[in-house]
Amino acid sequence: MWVFKKYAKSYARTIMTYTKRYNYLLVGNLRDIDLIPESIRNNLIKALIILSKYLGFHEEFKSALKSYGIKLHRPDAFYSFTRMYTNHNSDLWQWYAN
Repeated sequence: MWVFKKYAKSYARTIMTYTKRYNYLLVGNLRDIDLIPESIRNNLIKALIILSKYLGFHEEFKSALKSYGIKLHRPDAFYSFTRMYTNHNSDLWQWYAN
């Protein structure tokens, strides 16, 4: 498949999973994306963008996302740093020590 040739195997599986499950959103009401849990929303939007590129109507889909006010969530760098810094996972320290 095209997706497996273009993307890493693990990411391609994620793309395929989300596009199979939520492909109706390409031509349906994009407001339903707000009902999707935030933990998977970014991956879903990216998967739908990839599918729209493959199907040849990326520009229309991109303008539809913009008209609905749907954006990819990008956490700021400081939040990411503090999340990693405050992680007290002992396995990580053992891995780093070895």
